[in-house]
Order: sequence, then structure tokens, then C-alpha cells
Amino acid sequence: MKLSRIVLSIALLSSLPLQAGVVNVGSGSYTTDHPGYDQAGRNKVPAGTPQLSGDAVGHPVPTNDWWSNVLYKDQSENIFAYPMGMRTRADGLTLAYIPKGAMVDFSPVHISVGNISSAKTTVSDYSDWTFTMRWGSGSEYFDATAGLAMPFVYFTKHSSQAVTVTFREGMGTVSVDGSTLVLSKGFNGASFAIYAPEGSTWTGNGYSYTSTLGGKDYWSAAILPLSTTDAVATARNLRQYAFVFPADTRVNYSYDEATAQVRTDYVVTPDVKEGSTSTVLLGLLPHHWAHLAADSAVPAGLTYATLRGDVRTLAGNRFSTVNTFGGILPTLPYVEEGASTGFSKAELDRLEAEVVADHGLTDWTDTYNDGQLLNRLIQTAHVAKASGNNAVFNQAFNLVKQRLENWLTYTSGEKAFLFYYNKDWTTMFGYPAGHGQDEYINDHHFHWGYFIHAAAFIEQYSPGWATQWGDMVNLLVRDAATSDRNDPMFPYLRNFSPYAGHCWANGVASLPQGNDQESTSESMQFHSSLIHWGSVTGNRAVRDLGIYMYATEQSAVEEYWFDQHERILPSDWKYSLVSRVFGNDYDNGTFWTADIAASYAIELYPIHGGSFYLGRNLDYVRKLWSEIAANTGILSGEANSNLWHDTMWKYLSFIDSQKAIELYNSNPKRSLKFGISQAQTYHWLHAMNVLGQYDSSVTADYPVAMVFRKGDKVTHVAYNYDSAPRTVTFSDGATLVVEARSMGIDGGIVVPPTPEEPTTPVVTVTSPAVGSTITVGEAATLQASATVEGSTITAVDFLVDGTLVGTATAAPYAVQWTPTEEGVRVITARATAANGKQSVSAGIEVNVRSASVGGDAGDGGVCSVTSDELTEGSGMTYSIEFETAANGDVTVTAEGLTDVIGLVAFVRDLTNGFTEMQMQEAGDKKFTYTLTGHSVGEAIKVACKFAWAGGGIGVTAPFTYMVGNNCNSSMVEREFADSDVRIYPVPASDCLHVDIAGAGDNHIYIWSADGSLMLDSQVGASTTVNVSHWHPGVYFLRVESGNAVRVERFVKR
Repeated sequence: MKLSRIVLSIALLSSLPLQAGVVNVGSGSYTTDHPGYDQAGRNKVPAGTPQLSGDAVGHPVPTNDWWSNVLYKDQSENIFAYPMGMRTRADGLTLAYIPKGAMVDFSPVHISVGNISSAKTTVSDYSDWTFTMRWGSGSEYFDATAGLAMPFVYFTKHSSQAVTVTFREGMGTVSVDGSTLVLSKGFNGASFAIYAPEGSTWTGNGYSYTSTLGGKDYWSAAILPLSTTDAVATARNLRQYAFVFPADTRVNYSYDEATAQVRTDYVVTPDVKEGSTSTVLLGLLPHHWAHLAADSAVPAGLTYATLRGDVRTLAGNRFSTVNTFGGILPTLPYVEEGASTGFSKAELDRLEAEVVADHGLTDWTDTYNDGQLLNRLIQTAHVAKASGNNAVFNQAFNLVKQRLENWLTYTSGEKAFLFYYNKDWTTMFGYPAGHGQDEYINDHHFHWGYFIHAAAFIEQYSPGWATQWGDMVNLLVRDAATSDRNDPMFPYLRNFSPYAGHCWANGVASLPQGNDQESTSESMQFHSSLIHWGSVTGNRAVRDLGIYMYATEQSAVEEYWFDQHERILPSDWKYSLVSRVFGNDYDNGTFWTADIAASYAIELYPIHGGSFYLGRNLDYVRKLWSEIAANTGILSGEANSNLWHDTMWKYLSFIDSQKAIELYNSNPKRSLKFGISQAQTYHWLHAMNVLGQYDSSVTADYPVAMVFRKGDKVTHVAYNYDSAPRTVTFSDGATLVVEARSMGIDGGIVVPPTPEEPTTPVVTVTSPAVGSTITVGEAATLQASATVEGSTITAVDFLVDGTLVGTATAAPYAVQWTPTEEGVRVITARATAANGKQSVSAGIEVNVRSASVGGDAGDGGVCSVTSDELTEGSGMTYSIEFETAANGDVTVTAEGLTDVIGLVAFVRDLTNGFTEMQMQEAGDKKFTYTLTGHSVGEAIKVACKFAWAGGGIGVTAPFTYMVGNNCNSSMVEREFADSDVRIYPVPASDCLHVDIAGAGDNHIYIWSADGSLMLDSQVGASTTVNVSHWHPGVYFLRVESGNAVRVERFVKR
């Protein structure tokens, strides 16, 4: 069971109640009785109680997830798992493909069981990225389990009644393929497959079918990629995974302090219902497949295009990612007068005094507004402490401490400044609440992040405070993100969705487009607050939880909100970010305005020492700032309540602090956004002017540490929360001794500029043309152009299939080559410059054929091969024959040599993309198809696919055939199957691992994008290439083994 937890009573985990409903926690307290409404009718609770059944009963309620609306609403209409969209009805589950936006109000595909129905669909089970819905009760019910990015939905029933599948009439074509029901090109062009157990039958016609499942109690449904051209064939291919159910899903993380890397393992426990396959079909999102660990399984299956980018499938029960944590600080180092032009301590003192004089803490407030005001005081106090302004620091510190302790204490009868634990929804409410923090369980991580940050601040300057108040603060940590799966009070990682990689803000996912999150910057602040709190209290588990969520959500924010790699948003999207991400939507609106200025600002506010993830990609900062400048009045000082000048200037300081200071000085009478400290803005801009830019390439073995670079000066900064001195070691080799509870800074180390690398030649093969035909025994001219900046070309070598055939030492660079064998040949040119640098051109393929074939293939061109090698499936020996007609048409004949029933065959033309056609029967287990549009001498690439009764499938390796050739065995070049060559990790940082199936006699070549040959090596079945010293960029790997080849592209970062 997934929910195997020990449930303890709350009273056993807390001090005894002071009085009815009051729970004492150290010096703090909370209530378990609702305190009543205030004079404005605030202090609400969610409507109803969670809709739970089965194993989910009696456990903390997992709100704030992608599926949480099922807990709240009788029938949910917004379950989006990409690529699958779902909605519940009283009698079952509707499936649909919704590219973007809300669910439709009809049922493209609907699945039910007999007359079982429920007025309220319930949640009967859940794990880290799956959940189970239930219809019915008692002894008559059925369940459906769905998982994030999983193509399948898995069903079981506790009933003898038949399964019914209904399709929307007129939308798509329905066919029965053995025990599989297939919808081809239904609503929105999507195809689906419904899998009954082996031997089952489907009865029906038109758009409604039933099955008794052959007396079994399980079945599944899958959505097929939108690019599917043959739904029946694709459904057959996926059937092998249809009965491997996910019994449990777990996300486990660890933080390596020495390398500053977070490793996350995604693990599935399979429940095999039938068949020989034991792996679940998983879908990896971009923030997964872009950060795979070196030893992780790599997705190699179908790809689904979704609004979260490409979901790549992996047949496996485990994969792993690695993200690097870049560090945070409580504040920036203090700026001495004279270090930054225009900086004045007197001006800073004046601004600090203004903040504490107008602190804004009033009796009429809510948790969110008070949190912002506390942060305003905290940021001011940090700067005041560093500058020696103890009077302001003490005032700010006392204001924060008194206010937070008031929130953390409940007194019987009060209705404000308190926390209430709601046992129904297993959550803490802060009253008065704001933004639906109570009624919809919204934004707990946003609100509590400010409070936990304040607690870390108090403990930082008043060591020991946490011994009395820390357990109460830890309740807030646990409410939003307990890392204890057996926590009896709170669900595991409530706000953080471990597979989605980011937090969700809406407790009950109440919007039509699914759950949502707007302010990722405040989500990241929550994670940074845990890092500070865990560090200052010595609680490594909380610290590392914060680091895990920070590093992971950073990777998700960079993908889904900022689209920094330009693979998520449509190419015509007007802006370089979105401000709201929903379960099945995104936009540039906010929950209070459509002003684009607010869309930018809400993703940046608040900026402080925990915000440098925003400055990791400086190219993106430059791009976004240019957009902000063009689309808002930031440069003209426009008065606009949605244009938060201070926040924008601090963001600009990541790339141009001097310009930010100029803008600050030009607009002294601006209206400050609520929660902004002008003192912090003033100091921040000048501090960044001294430090330069955040250098994300350097990490530290302590999380509260960072590195900055300005010209040739590198500055290492760290804050030591410990009670003893600490030596912080940075990845660039620098060390920094930091005194206890102090900030350390090395004052800037002058690093000699890196000598400029000699430029590499640029070389291109100019003759013969790509795809041209050369005759055996006749001389051909090989020619190339070659240039190099700041040097001269000394030689150009010409290579055919990697073998040197001639060298030219002067322009025009040309040699003669006479081929002796037929086949497809790859010609490259290697240029050498006087500066010692070399580069290799991109290869061009030419066709070498015998003179006897000439331009007429009417009397030749027959080639055949017999094999049992398959790239997909198993159990088929076959022969493939190619024959060329006089006009260049190629007839492909495929014959199955294994005794199977119901054999059909398809030919795949892979020459210019992917086209699959069903072959015509030409005898017992023999099939033909004629490929047209090719010409004699052209190299075509072809594979065949066999399918037979019982779900059998076999896909041959691709073969390269020279049109018109009489085709001895050397004329057929086999391409490695996808699974035969594995390279990882991609992108690579230090090492690239290459695994090659089969014999150990292999040859690999690696070229850079500019044509430089980086590696030419004879290798065995496995090798590791050290790429740590290579420049970041795109590289090409060619693997050769006998007549088998494969070319792969990879990225070095």
C-alpha cells in the first residue's frame, strides 16, 4: 500500500493542551478549535470535507497538487496530467486531449463500469506523482490511477459488471484490434487505445463498446502522440506497457555539500498484471530530461508534444536528475563610502530611519501583508547592522520579534494574530488570512516563507530564541513542506509537487485550467527561508529540503515561466516569460491586472540575497530587461502602481548596476510598492556596483556563500551561521575563513585574464556536392575552402570515411580521388593553421556506384538480407529484398520467416523523415510495397515493421540501399538501433559515457560544431571521454562498428 503510515494522535506529538483547543508548543501555541469570525467575516475554512476513500482515509490530506480538485469538488473538471486531460462524471472518467485551456463539457472518450456511479468521486490512494480515483462504494466500485506525464491511465474494478467505453460520435474512427480498442484521430486530432487483458473481446459497434475483460479485473487506457499516423500500429507497440501498473511512485533527494549538487531519484514500484514486460512507461518533462544524471536511464521512446514542451517517454522504473545549487546570502556585504560613486552613509542612515518610523505594522492586516512588512524591516535591519546603525537595527529587530511572537501565540478568545490547525483538511491557517489562504488553502508557502524568514533573522541575531519558539516555526515548515512521509499532521511536501518540479499555490485547484502558481519569486523565497532557518538552527534536514526545492524549482522556473531555452512557449509568443502557469494553461495576466508591467514584476519580487537564481543566465537577464524597457515606462519614471521600480532596478543590477543607480537617482519621488525598503534598494544597487555580476559557475561547500566577478576581480562572500569559525571552500580553489555568525568577504582576488585561444580554421567541402554520384575507377576532384583569422592555412587534408586520400598545401585546396568500391562514402576536409589549430569540416555523403550500372537499372539492382535483428519487439526472423525498376522505383519485399498467426507488414521510408505504409500481401507471410520518387544512384534508408496476433511486433534495423545497385553485402549499411548506442549525460559537463551494444571492436569520432576533430579513437563496448576542458557548445559523435554506423548530437555545458 502506498499510504502505509503510522497515524498518531496530535496530542501525542505536542505538549498537553493549556485549555480546550489550545496546544502549547514551546513558548508559542495554536488552537485546534475554530476561533470564530472577525468583524469583517474573515477567518474562513474550506467548504465541506475532503472526499476520501479506501487507503487515503485517515491520512493527511494532500492539497495543492495537480489533482487536488478531486478532493474538493463532487465531480472535477480540471485534471491535467500532460498529455492526458481528464474529468470525472458520476458514472466514470472522461479522457481528452486539450492542447491548452479548460476541459470540454462533453466526453471524447468515457469509461464506466456497469451501473456503478458516485455522486462524489473520491480519492482512494496517492503517491508522489500518481493518484487514484474511485467510483462506487462497499463491495461494488472501480478505480482509475493517473500519473503526471504518464501516457496511461490504469483501471481496476471490484465488480462483475462489464466495462463500457463510449466515444463521442462523429469524432474519429474506432476499430477493434484483438483485445485493444483504438480511436484514431478523435477530438483535437488525438488517438487513444483502450487495453483489455489478453484474450478479452470488445463487443459493440459505432461509438460504444463493452468488455467483460475475460473475467479479469484490470484494464488501461493510453493517449497516443498527436503525430501518430497509424493508431493501430502505435497502440500495438504500446500494449507491452499496458498492464504494468505503478503501485507506488517515490521521489528521493540528496544534497552533496562538497559539489553543491542535488541528486533526485524518481522511482516506481511496478505491479505487473500480465505479460513479460516489467517496466512502467514514464514521461519525462523538460526539466527532467535536460538534467539527467550521468548514470540515469535516458528516454528513448515516443515523444508527446504538450504545453510543457516535449514529454519524452522512458520504459523504466527509475531515472535520476542532478541540479546545481548556486548559493544564497542573508544580505549583500556592506558598501564602504568611496567604493561606489555616489554612495553616502548619511543617506543610507536617513532611509533606514524612514523605514522603522513608518513600519506599517497595524492591527488591520493579514498574513500576506504582514509578511511583506516583516521582510521590509528585515532587509533594512540587515543593512543597518552592517553599517553600524545600531539604533535602527534594534528598533527593526524588536518590531519583527514582537510581531512574529504575537503570530506564534494563541490566547483564548482572540480572533487575530493566531494559528489554527484544521483537522479536517490537516493544515494550519493563519488568521486573518489573505488571498484565500484559509478558504482555499492557497499560498501557504508564500505566506509562511515570510514568517520563517523572519524567524531565521531573529535567531541569527539572538541565538537561542529558537529553543523556545523553533518548534512553532517548524509547524509552518511542516505545513507547507514536511519531508516526513509519516508526519501525522501534514501531507508530504504539500505545496511542492515533486514531479512537476515546482510549487502549486491553489489548495483545491479551483480554476478551470487546473492548479496554478503566479509568483515563482515568492515560492523561491520560501525555499530560501528554509535554507536560512535550517542553517541557523543546525537542522540539516530542513536546510537540505530547502536546497532541494530551490534547485529543482529553479530548473522548472527557467523552463515553464521564463522559457530560457526557448522550447516551451510558441515561437510567436509576444513576451519572454509568462506570469501565471496553470495545470493546462499559461498567460501574462495576474490575479489583479492584465498590465504587462505586473507580469514582469510578480516574477521578480521580492529581490534579496535569496534571489540570485534570477541572475544565473545573464543573457536571459539582458533579453528580459530590454523587453521590460520597451514594454513599460521604467526608463521614463512612469507613475504606475503595477510598475515596481525598485524591483526592476535591482533586477537590472544583475547586468548593469551603474544604469540601475542612474535610474534610482532620476526618480526620487516614485511611489514605493508595498513591502519595499528604499534603504535596501539604495544599498543593494551600490553593493552590486562594487561586486559586479553573480558568477554562477563557481559553487561552494557551504550553501550560504556566493561568488561575484567584476572585470578581472573575483569576490567570494559567505555568511557563517555556526557558533564557531568555518572555512568555506569554493569550486575555483579559493578558501575563505569566516568567523562565527559573521559575513566573510575576501575583498576581491585579482584573477589574470584568460589568454585568448588561437582561432580555429573554418573549412568546408565544396566539391563534390552532397548526394552526388561518383563512378568506381574514375577520378573525382575533392575541393574545399579554408580560412582562419589571425593566421594562415598550411594544409588541407581530404579524408574519405576517415582515411586520408590526399593533401593540398595551397589554394585552391583540391586533390584527385579514385574510388575502388561501391557504397555510400563520407568525405571530410581537415584544415591545419600555422597557429597549430585544426578543424574538420562537416561530412558530406556521396554515392559511389559501378560503371556497369549506368543510368539504367532495368537489368540489376536486386539486394536482399536475412536477419533476426530487431530494434523494437522480438521473436521474428525475416528477409528483406530491394529491387530497382528502370525508372528508379524500388520494390521492397518483406517476408516473415517465423511461424506466427495474422502477420501484417509495414515499410518505413526514413530517407527524408519518417513515413510508414502498409505493405500488400504477396504470398504466405510475404509482403511488397513500391517506393516511388527516388532516382538511380540515390541512397535511401528503409526499415520494415511486422505485427502479428497476440500483440507481437518486430521492427527491423534501418538499411541503406543504393537505388539501382546489384547490392553485394557491402552495399547494405546497417544503422545502429537506438538502444545499441547510449551516450550520457546529455548535456555533459565533465565526462561523456558511451556504451555500444555488441562486439567490442568499435571506432568513435567526435567533432565540434566548427568542424574540429576532438577525438578519433578505437574503443571497446564502453568508454568514457573527458570533456571537462572542451568549450561549451554542440558536438557530433560518430560510432562505427563493421558496416554499422550511428551519428549522435550532444551538448557540452
